[in-house]
Amino acid sequence: MKNLKLFLTASFVSLALAACSYPMEEIGLFKTGKNGLPDIGSFSYDQTISFDVLKTTSLRSCLECHTTGRNAMGTAEQALALKGKILDEVNSNQMPPKASGYKSLTDCEKQILESWFDDQASGRPSGKIKDLPKCAGQSAPPVETKPDITKLPVTFENLQKYIIAPKCLSCHAHDVEDVETVLDSVAAMKEHGVLADTAEESKLYKIVLPTAKRQMPPLKSGLPRLTADETAFLKTWIDNGAHE
Repeated sequence: MKNLKLFLTASFVSLALAACSYPMEEIGLFKTGKNGLPDIGSFSYDQTISFDVLKTTSLRSCLECHTTGRNAMGTAEQALALKGKILDEVNSNQMPPKASGYKSLTDCEKQILESWFDDQASGRPSGKIKDLPKCAGQSAPPVETKPDITKLPVTFENLQKYIIAPKCLSCHAHDVEDVETVLDSVAAMKEHGVLADTAEESKLYKIVLPTAKRQMPPLKSGLPRLTADETAFLKTWIDNGAHE
């Protein structure tokens, strides 16, 4: 009897998947782009506005940095606690920070965020993305995966894009108010005295080490600290001459 139940269950799952495969392929969930990664389906499809949807749309850029610390928003509860701050900074285009290379949220992404907060506050059932006026006919932003830093050429371009921009420039860019140390160019790094002939002598390298007295980024920023591979990448770049 037990074997019969297992057989019937497996048969049902197989039939269900077979029945669903065509429409899912049609909306892009089984398709892959040039990078071999799944493409995201259209916003016009029948998606319910949930926190999981927020994590791949409106909060996608935010969660590259704000998963720990006082500004963490990796859970629905954390995001709700920061509702006012999130909406103020997103609607004023202060966040995600342009100085770190991020684009402002689209009107559609802002409306997804506002709708989710409203649904949570009112206790009403969540609506559908396709019903939001500002999302009609729009597609979700493509998902970009972070490459393996150990396999990238050791260049300033890669250092800036994958390490400095997401982990330093929200505070250390030339257009940040009251900034003391600017890190958005090699010239600025040299001008502010954070580079030396070797990594071991460079403030930029020493301050990201776990042994640093005031390790950067600071925990209160909510930004993730450099991984061992990222630290090694930075060291190699400096030891190779810290070229632009």
